[in-house]
Amino acid sequence: LATPLEAPSLNTLLDAVAARAQVSRPARFHSANPSQDWLLEARSVETSGGMIFYLVNHSDETIETTVSLPFEAGKVMDLRRPWRSVNLNRIRTAPGRAGIYAISREHHADEE
Repeated sequence: LATPLEAPSLNTLLDAVAARAQVSRPARFHSANPSQDWLLEARSVETSGGMIFYLVNHSDETIETTVSLPFEAGKVMDLRRPWRSVNLNRIRTAPGRAGIYAISREHHADEE
């Protein structure tokens, strides 16, 4: 008899499967409410200078997202509204809306 998993449990299971399969995920996206993670579409691509990613909110409520990166972030820019300040610990995406962001890698003097 099969029983469907709740969204947070399924998310935990898929994280374990990805780790076991040694699938790398360059960025991780988490909402403040884990049950909303399934309603947030997130895609990213690494570049030589950092990363570009987008978020799409498929829910009926604003979703607040935290972004975890495999590198120290430098400048973060909202590509649709470049004048707007972006905090990777609190990106708010309105219902049915998308955000597109660019993140540069933080460079240290000893790396050059």
